[in-house]
Amino acid sequence: MHGLVRYSVLFVIDLKTRFVHVAGIAHDPYGAWMEQIARNLTDTVDGFLKNTRYLIHDRDPLFTQRFTEILGATGTKTVKLPPRSPDLNAFAERFLALGTHGVSASGDPPRRETPTDNPSRIPRPLSSRTKQAKA
Repeated sequence: MHGLVRYSVLFVIDLKTRFVHVAGIAHDPYGAWMEQIARNLTDTVDGFLKNTRYLIHDRDPLFTQRFTEILGATGTKTVKLPPRSPDLNAFAERFLALGTHGVSASGDPPRRETPTDNPSRIPRPLSSRTKQAKA
């Protein structure tokens, strides 16, 4: 493989506790991989979805009928989000934003610097900038 390599990460969030479980990472996900993920998530001993009534997911074609059947056999009903509805998936979008921007060592999202943190970065009024440029 050369250049940029793309991986798919399947994660599940417990909305009550906000706990995120990374169910799997694959370079080339496919139906059989998703079926195994469904079996792992619904494992009766330590499955993340054990005793869970609903799994809300997007409309990705990886969520096949067989995936739904495996979850349904353990009592977990799948609910597809409507098309083009990112606002209904806010918890997942927030998690992805943290992955994009990073997390500090304390587990907090990165703190953006404000102008008062570094006085040299506070923009001066336009009038003082033009006076300095003429001098």
